[in-house]
Amino acid sequence: MKTKSLGFIGGGRAAKILLQAFANKSATFRSIAVYDIDAVVIGALKEAFPFIDAVRSPAEAASRDIVFVALHPPVIAEALTPLKGFFPQGAIGVSLAPKITIGQLAEFTGAKKWARMIPNAPAYINQGHNPFALSPALDSQEEKMLRDIFGLLGNSFQVKEDLLEAYAIVAAMSPTYFWYQWQCLAELGESFGLSKEACRSALNETISASGRLLFDSNLSYEEVKGLIPVKPLQEMEGYVTQFMEEKLRGLYEKIRPQVLSSRAHLAEQYNNPTI
Repeated sequence: MKTKSLGFIGGGRAAKILLQAFANKSATFRSIAVYDIDAVVIGALKEAFPFIDAVRSPAEAASRDIVFVALHPPVIAEALTPLKGFFPQGAIGVSLAPKITIGQLAEFTGAKKWARMIPNAPAYINQGHNPFALSPALDSQEEKMLRDIFGLLGNSFQVKEDLLEAYAIVAAMSPTYFWYQWQCLAELGESFGLSKEACRSALNETISASGRLLFDSNLSYEEVKGLIPVKPLQEMEGYVTQFMEEKLRGLYEKIRPQVLSSRAHLAEQYNNPTI
């Protein structure tokens, strides 16, 4: 894909996911500039992706045609406000964070054209579930260009902006609720005599098919559960689901956009980074 120049303000996990997805698809851009305050982070990113330009200031990254903001919500206002005037005329910003709205991003930067996306970790292998919202200031050609870029990450789809935080809880963070359990099962399987390849195959296929069974069959949840007679961990279900509901509802309230947009307010209201 030949398109405009890209800039990344922030070279952490979100930037790494997107850059890997682009590399997997052999997507080409005029240039990709990345800024991060941490020299170790930017050095590791440059080693992994030699095609990027490691720039020395956020203003250099902000001077590109499409600027990805890959920062934690509490620092976005502080990082973007000094960049007012550095975004070129017609530049498009893309925030990868929850909580900070398109309106706030425009307020911080003076740039009117924005999109927000909540990237999903499986986008690293181009299989993400990546909702995005678009500013009405974007024209149809700009929207198409963003859709093409987002499409490199996997299943990317437009939603209302006020749904992005729900997707952050249900999709973006959800692998962390289960990965450690799957890894434990893989290690147990090996201890029982299965090969690493056999464990991976068994879990890959079972996890994927189990999701389809639960959500795509015409069975109720109780009917799905009834297909397996032995449930060794059933006694923990109530505790786990109650903990999930309390923890995740509380987190959702923290990452929902607030009326106020001051840096102190954002830092106070949000203290659980997801980027």
